[in-house]
Amino acid sequence: KTGAELFTVTLQSYGYINAFTISPDGQYLVTPALEINHTGPADGGSNLGPVGSIAFWDMSSGELVEIKKGDLNGNEYAGLQMVDIAYSPDGTQFVSSFFEGPISIWDSNEGTIIETWDGLYETVDTIYSPDGTLMASGNKRGEITIWDASSREVLATLDAHTDEIRTVAFSPDSKILASGSKDMSVKLWNVATGE
Repeated sequence: KTGAELFTVTLQSYGYINAFTISPDGQYLVTPALEINHTGPADGGSNLGPVGSIAFWDMSSGELVEIKKGDLNGNEYAGLQMVDIAYSPDGTQFVSSFFEGPISIWDSNEGTIIETWDGLYETVDTIYSPDGTLMASGNKRGEITIWDASSREVLATLDAHTDEIRTVAFSPDSKILASGSKDMSVKLWNVATGE
């Protein structure tokens, strides 16, 4: 417990770093990745690697293990900021989401995208419930979407806040969902009833 810095990862990306996570087994740091370093907005982003790619870093050494391509129609999504990465509790999947872009579900073992939801735009935060049965996301419009983590069926859409939702969190028993917004409020929701 020295507080000493272990390593630093420098990412080649637009803007600032919003998204990263640590795998449930503690083996990997997972971050956004671009295959090719960009030289700035002047080139129109033409030298960006596949948008939505993910980098896996060894937690013990800080070394890059691999980059998994998540090509999300680069021209359409080029320059979008990845705002969230979150693992499922069992570590078999993780979700990535883009500011004003899609949500993607990944197979964490294969490093491949299982499914992409183009309809859930403007998502700011996406998470799994601790019991792994649900997923929830908050968006710029102040809405919360709750869906079944297995079937991907939308269970509820809540008109939760008057401004952008910045973060959502489940209680340890997965029965309560909390949301925090730019409207300066934090709200608690009964997951079963949506109230």
